[in-house]
Amino acid sequence: MSLKKQEILDLWQFNTMNLDERVKKQILPNTGRGGQSASRDYIQANCLLAEFKKAVGEDFDMSTIHDQKEIWDRIHPSVKFRLRAFTPCLAARYDELKPELQKKIFEDPDWVATTKENGVRGWLVNFKGEIHLFSRNYSDVDCGLLEYWGNIAQSSVPFDGIYAIDVELKFEPGVDISKDLQALGLETDSPLEAMVALLHTHAEDAIRIQNKFKEMFHKDLIVFRLIHPLYFNGKNYVNRTLGEGMDVYDECVAFGQSLGFNVKPISRCNGNRQEKEVFLDTILNNGGEGVVFHYRKGSYCTSENRSRTSFIKLKRSVSSTMMNTGMGDTIDGFVSGFKVGSNGTANEGLIAALNFSIYINDSGRLRKHMIASCPNITLEQKKLFTWENADGAYPQEITLSDGTTKWVSLNPEVDGMVFELDGQALSAVSQRLEHPRIIMMRPERMAESCVYTQEFINSQTTNHESGIKYQSK
Repeated sequence: MSLKKQEILDLWQFNTMNLDERVKKQILPNTGRGGQSASRDYIQANCLLAEFKKAVGEDFDMSTIHDQKEIWDRIHPSVKFRLRAFTPCLAARYDELKPELQKKIFEDPDWVATTKENGVRGWLVNFKGEIHLFSRNYSDVDCGLLEYWGNIAQSSVPFDGIYAIDVELKFEPGVDISKDLQALGLETDSPLEAMVALLHTHAEDAIRIQNKFKEMFHKDLIVFRLIHPLYFNGKNYVNRTLGEGMDVYDECVAFGQSLGFNVKPISRCNGNRQEKEVFLDTILNNGGEGVVFHYRKGSYCTSENRSRTSFIKLKRSVSSTMMNTGMGDTIDGFVSGFKVGSNGTANEGLIAALNFSIYINDSGRLRKHMIASCPNITLEQKKLFTWENADGAYPQEITLSDGTTKWVSLNPEVDGMVFELDGQALSAVSQRLEHPRIIMMRPERMAESCVYTQEFINSQTTNHESGIKYQSK
């Protein structure tokens, strides 16, 4: 999300100004260091209050609440189910694992390799016929839950039970709806951007595009690729081992299809080392992103922290795939400054590149480190990011080619936003990305979450051996 920490704290103060202090303590977690509340805790607490107000109305007198149970009792069970998780289970990075665990992942049959799908993550929940499709992200307005079901043209048969799955939303293979979106004024450069645009445009436009596709091809445009069962056949698989969910995986796919959802499986391989390597190489050679390993004995971790005994992602960036060198994964960095365009160019007087930083955990101490300066932003974005005064972030006084001077600063809304970055490797001297470029914005992440170990940074520099580590026997 693009809200900054202070904005989240201000929202908490506003939401709770009439709330009993005892209740405030009940609903605010404290999972941060030293037993303090972290940004994620304030997001989760604000989200609970936002969903409560959706249920009871904005004019509800919060001073009448004397116990958190009164809040939870007013919220729909589907929403409760989502609220009890901060995030879907996220994958840790293969690059950051110790060599012995890297080796174990390929040799232990309890680590199952699955194709890494590049789509939009969501929780599909059917509670006694009421359907929700929850985003992993939170609203920038009130930290409330974001839902997509209103933009989905799929219907479900009557059902009196509970069916919930963790999915990746994707299009049918080979689909290009860029022209349909362009007609709505939405420019997209990739299937992922197109999916995001479809889910966030007006519902009637999204439904019309999907209905048009179904009339032409007699199948649904959007596919729900099943990552893991959440609630199925009366069992809550969020509270069970990943292996238990794997055991009912195929049955869960078939049942979802019987309900009318376009649920499809994700390819898996639980063979020996050689079979897993062939599985990964085949995916990469066909232009795929890589794999996500699921540990049968692990748990479905719903906190911001990425468990190294749950999901592990191993993917090669675009540059690495082409050259067989460089980063084994992308890096998430937050906007921390900018560079002004050169005089005499179309970028004169505008922000021409965004600077990105990360936090490095060096023996328990966090320090800010600039990781990249990326120029691959459109002219429209450059104009949007540029404030032609000193009122924004990182103000600079510049001299133009005609000799006049002016102040340029960064739009404060962009400062601290997290983006996914790609590069060939890290420079040995500066430890910055070589040939960096922006992949996409990561609205669900905050600057405080962009933490990497010094050991990992060292392992990715150009004076080290490059390439995917799994190839080392």
